[in-house]
Amino acid sequence: MLTTTSKRIFEILVSARVLQVIKRYCWKISKLLVRPLSWLNPPKKKRKQNLQNNNSSYETDPLNDLSTETGLNSSSNDLTPTTAEFEELERQHDILTACAEYQIYFDPNKRTTKHLFEFGIEDVRLALNHFVFSGGHERIPKPQGWLIACLRECYWMDQRIGLSQFQMFIKSWFPSKLPRDY
Repeated sequence: MLTTTSKRIFEILVSARVLQVIKRYCWKISKLLVRPLSWLNPPKKKRKQNLQNNNSSYETDPLNDLSTETGLNSSSNDLTPTTAEFEELERQHDILTACAEYQIYFDPNKRTTKHLFEFGIEDVRLALNHFVFSGGHERIPKPQGWLIACLRECYWMDQRIGLSQFQMFIKSWFPSKLPRDY
């Protein structure tokens, strides 16, 4: 009796689309998509507010008129960007243009490009010069990823050293007097 009841409940949930059989592997193993029971409730309609009706019935004090006007002008939902936003957009455009001059193209909507925007234009130009110094497109297969790694690790600050300088670094790093039993 338990199996018939559970089968009937299963069929009811499948017909109500709370459960959906994705794939049957065998008679007792299957892949299911389970939705919450709240999914059965009809979606609530969003209210539309008529701004003209709300404003006409609302009376303000003369003291509050000044604060409401400044609040409307300083809203972040305006279509025109503020000066700071505009400067940031210009900076991002300069970075993308500098990269495009070296034939490294970024999609502004991707997450990796947002990592690029964390750095200043001067650092990006230094990294691009180091890109050319390191061999450019001929030696670097993925220039976008390399450029971001270069900016994070400051590759352009590393100096190339020769064998004699390397030996001097090693000598200065090791202690000058080692114990005899070492």
